[in-house]
Amino acid sequence: MARAFWAWIVCLVVTIAVSLVTQPKPNSELRGLVWVLTEQKEAVEEAWYKKAWVLAVTVLALTVALNIYFW
Repeated sequence: MARAFWAWIVCLVVTIAVSLVTQPKPNSELRGLVWVLTEQKEAVEEAWYKKAWVLAVTVLALTVALNIYFW
């Protein structure tokens, strides 16, 4: 446990040192990689059968049905 603690401390110190020494990348290089700098598209409502809750309910219903059938 002590070795893990010291490894974490060393990692933290190295991370801070590298962050302070290196220059930040310009925004032009980060465009498309960082959410804030990426152009946001208009939200389009998905079809009802492509929504996550529909898939979750379907899988749950199938699981319950198969569980009852094979009981």
